[in-house]
Amino acid sequence: MKNKIEYIAVGVSTGDILFRGKDDTSLIRQINQRFPIPIRGLPRGPLLPEPIWLYAIDPETGQRI
Repeated sequence: MKNKIEYIAVGVSTGDILFRGKDDTSLIRQINQRFPIPIRGLPRGPLLPEPIWLYAIDPETGQRI
């Protein structure tokens, strides 16, 4: 049986899960849609409220991979 891996973005200071994705690409896409990357230092939308950590999680054990 193949384990499904869950990808999450966690706020560094709060520890809250901010985004979830089925793969790393969909996770990054969600983040970019909500908080677009600035171009030449000029914001194109709201900025991330805090730094984030990206993790891959085994949903059966809950441990980081």
